[in-house]
Amino acid sequence: MLRENKTKLLFFIIFFVSIAISTFLIIKNNNSLIFEFNILNKSGDQRLYIQLGKNILKQHFVPHIYTVGYSTFLLPIIFFLKNPEWENISRWAVIIQSFFLFPVTIAMLALIFRKNIKRYPPKVILSLTTTLILLFSSELLILRGSQDPIPFYLFFGLIPYSETWAIFLLTSLYFLLICKPLYPRSNFLWLSIGILSSFIVSVRVIFLILVLPVLLYVFFLFLQKNYKKAGYYLAGLVIGYLPQATYNFLATGKVFFSSYSWDWERKQEKYTDLIRRLYNTDTHSIFSLDYFQVNILVLWEHYFHFFLLAVLIIFLISYLKRLSLNRLDLFYLATVFSALVYVVIYLSYWWSSNRDCIDRFLMPLTFFLVIPLSYSINLLNEKHDRKNINQK
Repeated sequence: MLRENKTKLLFFIIFFVSIAISTFLIIKNNNSLIFEFNILNKSGDQRLYIQLGKNILKQHFVPHIYTVGYSTFLLPIIFFLKNPEWENISRWAVIIQSFFLFPVTIAMLALIFRKNIKRYPPKVILSLTTTLILLFSSELLILRGSQDPIPFYLFFGLIPYSETWAIFLLTSLYFLLICKPLYPRSNFLWLSIGILSSFIVSVRVIFLILVLPVLLYVFFLFLQKNYKKAGYYLAGLVIGYLPQATYNFLATGKVFFSSYSWDWERKQEKYTDLIRRLYNTDTHSIFSLDYFQVNILVLWEHYFHFFLLAVLIIFLISYLKRLSLNRLDLFYLATVFSALVYVVIYLSYWWSSNRDCIDRFLMPLTFFLVIPLSYSINLLNEKHDRKNINQK
């Protein structure tokens, strides 16, 4: 009972502190809910998401550069607003993102920590606090110094882009899987995990990489002959993909459709000169080894802290378990390797080095890597306990 009360208190403290941070930034922005108005007004992605939402409400189904996930989030706002201009829609999106999605995301990460770390001796508290401060402060400093001012505010949900919604859903997915707030044997739990796993991909396709460890977890369930759980998860995958599949079919006649590749085929000539200037190559593709070879050197300051943290977590888990890894160890290692693959993919993406766009793309890892970090610190804590017992 005492532990449950402390958990609830932790949730609400972090929730309200997060709200306070967003409120402070809004006050500094002259009490305006629209940050970097000139950029959003000129070339903001929110217009494309909003237009896709309006198309859905009008039942006007045509191929679109973006998937439907974030526009689905915007649908109720667009539907209920009497004046559905982008500014009004954006204000309401920012209110929901910064005063609900961002605080709940941070609170869920704290609860995952609470679940993974059984005890909090002083050494663990010190190492934990130091690591988190270094991670978040280094990322915020990078975002603050970025040529693109959007990612800094996007971190707190103050920009009406898809990242906040995607990070919230991804954190919810791992929260359900690790903390199991529902009855662990509940069919609804595994159905929900499946729905989230596929729906996240319709918000940001690249997040498929970060969902793969969950597929590994379910594969382990299958090996343990938990066919019912695996079956409900697979059913959830189908349900979660239905909104995107339906739109794809109505717009193109295909269930699976790569919207970004479709848009790239139409616009690639427009970016030929920019690609040549950035990479000194005539490559005309979205992803290329040519881009990776340049970006891995030019952009190292933007991704190196993620790389260091990933290596630290891999070392802790592998060393502390003496390579006698169980399935849970492999699951958390998979989350770290998926984060590294995520970095490699974006270093191979042509747009990443243009005006520090890499900062926006990698920002979700600040939240995601907290999950395996909590597990590795708990292993360190357990080793410390065993050492004390042996000494006695």
